[in-house]
Amino acid sequence: MNNDFIIKDRTLKKYTGSSEEIVISSEDVDAIGKNAFIGCRSLKKLILEGTFKCIDNSAFSNCIDLESVTIKGSAETIGDGAFAFCHSLRDFDLTGTVEVIGKNAFFSCENFVPENSYLLRRIKEIGDQAFMNTGAKQAEIFDMGDYDVKCGRRVYAGCRKLKYALAWDRVQAGMFQDCRALNDVELIETVDIGENAFKDCTALKAIDLRSSPECSIQYEAFAGCTGLKKVQFSDNGGYYIMHKAFYGCTGLEEISLPEGIKMIMPGAFACCITLRSINLPESITSVPRRAFRDCISLESVHIGSNVESIGEEAFFGCRSLTKINIPERVNKIGDYAFAECGKLSLSVDPKILAPGSDIFGSTYGADDADEITDEEADKIIANATA
Repeated sequence: MNNDFIIKDRTLKKYTGSSEEIVISSEDVDAIGKNAFIGCRSLKKLILEGTFKCIDNSAFSNCIDLESVTIKGSAETIGDGAFAFCHSLRDFDLTGTVEVIGKNAFFSCENFVPENSYLLRRIKEIGDQAFMNTGAKQAEIFDMGDYDVKCGRRVYAGCRKLKYALAWDRVQAGMFQDCRALNDVELIETVDIGENAFKDCTALKAIDLRSSPECSIQYEAFAGCTGLKKVQFSDNGGYYIMHKAFYGCTGLEEISLPEGIKMIMPGAFACCITLRSINLPESITSVPRRAFRDCISLESVHIGSNVESIGEEAFFGCRSLTKINIPERVNKIGDYAFAECGKLSLSVDPKILAPGSDIFGSTYGADDADEITDEEADKIIANATA
C-alpha cells in the first residue's frame, strides 16, 4: 500500500489521498479504523478484498460521493455509523458475510437498498437505526434459520420507499415508524409489537394478528396510522393493548376484540373517529381512562358483564353515542367519563359515584402523562375531516 495510507498494528488508521477508486486487501490490514475515511469527498468506488475483522465506527461516514462498495470476502463487523450519510451509495456487493451491523451504520443513505446487498444473509445483530432513512423497499430480516437475530430499535424508521415488511416473533420499538409507503405487513407468531413500531405508517390498511394468539401491542404501536381500517385478532387470543396503541387511527372502521383479551390500557382507541361500534368482551374487567376519547362516530358500546370500573374520560367527546350498557358489577365511574356525549341518555345509580364526581362534565379530570389535550384531539379530527 502507498503512503496515502497510515497503518498501525494492521489497522488502517487514516487515508490522506484523493483517489476516486480505492482497493484494500486483507493481506495488508485486518481492519479499517475509526474515522479512517470520514468526509473523503473524492472517493467514489471502494473495493475490499479478503476477510476483515472490522470496518470501524464512522470509517466512511460522510463520503457523500461514494457510489459503490464491493467486499470480495467478509467483514465480521460494520461499526456504528460506518457508512452514515453516504448519500450517493447505491451498490453494495458482498460475496461473503457480515455478522454484526452497528447502530446508524447506513443512516441516511437514501439511495441504498439493503435487501439487494446480501448483508442480511447470515447476520446475527443489527443495531439501532442501522437502515434508517435508506432506500429499503422491503424488510424480511426476522426469520434467519436456526438462530435468532438480535435487532435494535428503529432499524427501518423513516424509509419512505418501504412497502412490505415480514415480522417473526417480535417487532422492536420504532422499527417501521414513519414508513409512509408501507402498505403490506405480515405478522407471524408475533408476541410483542414494540412502542411506536408502526407509528405514522399512514398507508397501512390492515393488520392481521390471527397467527399471533398471544401478543402485547405496546405504547403508540399503531398511533397515527390514519389509513388503517381493519384489525383482526385470533379468537380467544390473549392480547394486551397498551397505552394509546391505536391512538389517532382515524380510518379504523372495524375492530372485533377477542374473548381472551387480557387488558386495554388508557387511550388505546382514542381519536379513532370513524369507529362506529365496539364490543368489550367478558375478559375485560375495566374500561380505562380515555380509552375511546373523541371517537366521534361511535354509536353503540356493549360492555362485558365483568367490568367493574369505567375510567375518567373513557368516552369523552363521543358525540354520536346513543347506546351503552352499565354492567351490574360496575362500582366506579370516573369524572367526565361521558362528557360531551350529547346524544346519550343514561341513568346511573348514584351509589357508585364518589361525592362531588361529575361523569357528564365538560372539563378535564386527571392531569398525567397520558393526557390527551383538547388541542391535540381537535387537530387530529380536523385533519381527518378536512
